[in-house]
Amino acid sequence: MCSFIFFVLSYYKDRLLNYIPNVQSLCVHIYTDLQNVSNYSSINNSSIINSSIRSLQISTINNIPFNHIENLFKNSFKSLQTLKFFFKTDASSQSCLDYIDDKRWEFLLQSLVSLENFHCCIELPIQSKLVENLFEQNQFFLKRNWVFSIETYTYSFNTICRLYTKPYLKRRLDIIPSKAFVVNNNSYSRVRDLRILIDIIPVNISNNISELIYKNVTSLTLISNKSFNEQSFLTYLFSIINQTNLFYLTIQLDNCSKHFLLNLIENCSKLYSLTLSTYHSWSKLIQLSSQISKSNLRSLTVYELFIDFNQYYLIHQLFNQLEILSLTVTTIEDCYRLLSLLFIGNKRKTLEKIRSLSIKCDFNEPDTIANWIRSNIPRKLSYKCTTSVLFIWF
Repeated sequence: MCSFIFFVLSYYKDRLLNYIPNVQSLCVHIYTDLQNVSNYSSINNSSIINSSIRSLQISTINNIPFNHIENLFKNSFKSLQTLKFFFKTDASSQSCLDYIDDKRWEFLLQSLVSLENFHCCIELPIQSKLVENLFEQNQFFLKRNWVFSIETYTYSFNTICRLYTKPYLKRRLDIIPSKAFVVNNNSYSRVRDLRILIDIIPVNISNNISELIYKNVTSLTLISNKSFNEQSFLTYLFSIINQTNLFYLTIQLDNCSKHFLLNLIENCSKLYSLTLSTYHSWSKLIQLSSQISKSNLRSLTVYELFIDFNQYYLIHQLFNQLEILSLTVTTIEDCYRLLSLLFIGNKRKTLEKIRSLSIKCDFNEPDTIANWIRSNIPRKLSYKCTTSVLFIWF
């Protein structure tokens, strides 16, 4: 029997496990209100639970003290064979550093008498860039062939430590090009969602890359608040991922050229979804409307205000093949203009393929928008309007 259950950790694990005595696989996302941690910690966890769980995955993104994780395991998982543990926090504290203490982990894992496989990924801020990997010297882990890697990097004034077992099991990974690590090319084969925090792009950054490192990535996010050498970055990018596998692209850049956008769209031939947040997003997209119309792109989300209603032909060309569209306008009048452009049409041209539309705006009177849609748009559709967004689907 296999069951995947998501719950809020409130230290009532005894009750939960008693309700699912036959479950053998459990996936847990832990969240907690830190203000109430002290209240939970006083709960008695000494009772023995006869759990049948053999495979357990725990994920948490909050500043939960390590001793609370230890309490979670007390007398509860005697049959556990596989444990996957993922922890990430932005908090810098001594209690978080316990998560990269090899002795604490050794003591905890020794109590799981049936444990055969252990995988983890722990990310947290630290004060020093020099962190010794004591796990690779610990005989308890060496005897079990559990191999650990520690990486440290600095981004946005924070030094981050990433401790993980090989291969890296999480589907999502953040990297910084200038802090590239020497890795086995199979270490990150499970990564599907890659976020690149772009800083400095050395000209020769791709020279030492002989094979694709993130060959199975299907979703890519590019983030930067500074200018960078676009051509050097693209050369680096296409040397680490298989661009033909990419379906989802998110660009969060202060600025980028239209040639940079075009290069990504043309090289990522299967690209289905583009989310764009950059300076002059719409002007670049409209200029590239002819090339985009020939691509596989079907979903577009743009955070910049849409204000250019004059270039109807290019706008129609840009939107014509889209199935999903999300954008923002300034006023209700602009919302009416956009809906007219899309669905009432000009010169008998309207968008027939679109299936989902969301328009963000300050809608003071949602009922007024609803009445306008019913009176003016001939296509059959469903809609919902709140004070901040209009949803339309066909």
